Amino acid sequence: MTASPSTIAPAEKALAQKLAEALAPMGFATKELGTPLEEGVLLGAWVRKTWNTNRAVVHLHAPPSTKDLGLLTQQLKLPLGKELGYFPFFYGMGLQVVWSGRGLTHRAASLSSSVDVIDNQRCIVQSLFVVDLDRGTFREARTWGQVITGTFQDRIAECLQRDYQPET
Repeated sequence: MTASPSTIAPAEKALAQKLAEALAPMGFATKELGTPLEEGVLLGAWVRKTWNTNRAVVHLHAPPSTKDLGLLTQQLKLPLGKELGYFPFFYGMGLQVVWSGRGLTHRAASLSSSVDVIDNQRCIVQSLFVVDLDRGTFREARTWGQVITGTFQDRIAECLQRDYQPET
């Protein structure tokens, strides 16, 4: 999906830059995606690949539809994972997703049920963050596997907390 420049808020562009700066010291590199998404607009993608872990963070502008963002994340995870470099069974990927846009609180109802609890050696959603620009807040949901991935998720949350308040 493509968006006109007027639908992407300056705050979202700034957030993408802040995420890039926060993730770079942890070994994440910017990744360009070649295929446009069916829904949502990619604002940034970063990958970190080692011999035993394959992690990615994506920042997406939420489409104007009324779809639940957790369910939409589940629909997009495999196409995103393939673009980001997961190789089924041999080199699965842990995906952290950050959605941003206006009026998103009501579209973040099922975040905790939308993170994956079983590692199927494919692309799994390990965390979801939804930033509501209108309210100046964000919500998050995380799954297991916090020993390695928890530090990445903490870094994302810290980055968001600079400009947005966490919702409980």
